[in-house]
Amino acid sequence: MRSLPERYRLARYRSPSRKSKRCIIKTTAYLITLNGAKKLLKQAYPIRMPADFLTGLLQLTGIKAYGIEPPCVFGSNDSEIDKIENRYE
Repeated sequence: MRSLPERYRLARYRSPSRKSKRCIIKTTAYLITLNGAKKLLKQAYPIRMPADFLTGLLQLTGIKAYGIEPPCVFGSNDSEIDKIENRYE
């Protein structure tokens, strides 16, 4: 792996205990291996949770999760849904 720019670091997120309800949320960008995708798909169906919960519940999926800190990808808080005119009519 190439080194990260100054002020950034690679963080490995540890899996909490099996019965823990803790999870990583707000995953903004992904890099996923085929093996990681297979682990996620084992838990994905039937759909019963938001995608961020699936990727963030390490104790459920068994994936190895890493992140770059501080964040290097940012999303907007604006929602396209809020821009739909007359959506409540």
